[in-house]
Amino acid sequence: MLQPLAQASYLEEEQYTMLPTKFPTMQTTMPDNKQFTIYVLETMEVALIQQSNISYQTKLRELMPNTEFTFITDNAQGSSELASELLTQRMASNLHTDLYVGIATVATKALLNSSLQNADNKSNQAMPMQFMVVSDPVSVGLVSAIGHMSHINMTGITHVVAAKTKLQLLDQIIKTPLRIGLVYSDYPSELTASASILAEADVYPKLTFIPIVYEFASGDNALAINRQRIIDKLAAMAPQIDAYWLPPGPAAHDLVLYDTIQDAVAIPQIFSEDANVVKQGALFGVMCDENIIGQSAALVAKKILQGTPAQSIPITESDTFIVAININTALAMNIVFPSTVLSLADKHIYR
Repeated sequence: MLQPLAQASYLEEEQYTMLPTKFPTMQTTMPDNKQFTIYVLETMEVALIQQSNISYQTKLRELMPNTEFTFITDNAQGSSELASELLTQRMASNLHTDLYVGIATVATKALLNSSLQNADNKSNQAMPMQFMVVSDPVSVGLVSAIGHMSHINMTGITHVVAAKTKLQLLDQIIKTPLRIGLVYSDYPSELTASASILAEADVYPKLTFIPIVYEFASGDNALAINRQRIIDKLAAMAPQIDAYWLPPGPAAHDLVLYDTIQDAVAIPQIFSEDANVVKQGALFGVMCDENIIGQSAALVAKKILQGTPAQSIPITESDTFIVAININTALAMNIVFPSTVLSLADKHIYR
């Protein structure tokens, strides 16, 4: 039985205001009738990142209805250099900022590096920071372990399910041996997640993972370039694999990629980090969507804006997830979902 998922809540969109949290209650130290400026740095133009930002802003306004918010958003186009440049420009402008937010790994690492570089500058160092959509805050260097507090004035929630849980679920679903092409690049979250999957895979004899590595492109036209690199790699490896898997990262949330791959090489996608891709045709996935991400991040932001130091809030994992499955893909692959998996999927069963 998958213990981490057994604890999860599977909620419809209109219920997200009731999401459980792990945060202790606290006294409000500032009234809601204030003005706040929040600077948001997005890693790249990927739907999950941008929709999570929209959800975050919407939920925060709902949580603090008597507060006037100004949100400034920049996008780093997947480039670490551009992320650092945008952040440096914002901080050098001396424009008042109450909270810095990094969405996904590249943007969050830019915040971390800026804080470390300005360790002697008390005004910059004291700026509260928050992250979301980071798969592994430990490997990024934000915290020594999940549940601990960061060594800088930053906090956040990781919204990616552990590799072990995903593999346990896949092992329940698959009845015959399967060769899976694990497609990843040198993008930080993809490297870390792939290493975790490969490290855990040995205990599942039915699952054979074959690494398929491509060079990640950033900047102009990056999505199209990366799509073609993935297709080229999959086409070359097609005789050796039965399906492919995209770990957490930009490619996992590229909503054009699935159809592009199917048109080019027609290899089934066994797992997705995005419910929309499962709806398109990936076999199954375990994930947080933008509403879960936005709601939980807004709850953290409210605490910070009401006076709680970001570094005093432990970095945690989301305790709410969605399980999504695609019945048509299962039939095409001669797979029958166990009743336990069907019950977990609940409202996210697609045909």
